[in-house]
Amino acid sequence: MTVILRAKSLSTLEKMVSIAIVFKADSDGRCHLTQREICDLCATSKPSLKRVIKSLESKIDLEVDRNTRRNNYRLHQWRML
Repeated sequence: MTVILRAKSLSTLEKMVSIAIVFKADSDGRCHLTQREICDLCATSKPSLKRVIKSLESKIDLEVDRNTRRNNYRLHQWRML
């Protein structure tokens, strides 16, 4: 997680969301939190979270599976964190 905290290209909220996803990731690096759960963990609104998720998809290669009731998030490099 030090990599995330030291990343100069990420805003504070992007770092918080990234850490929440890593914190709740399973052994395959997948996180199955709802947007509401992430908002609660990061003390942010849904519109802000949606902007951050979109940004993280390109900045840190966050994979988002939007085909389920709950979005599934995956950080490919999560084992390095």
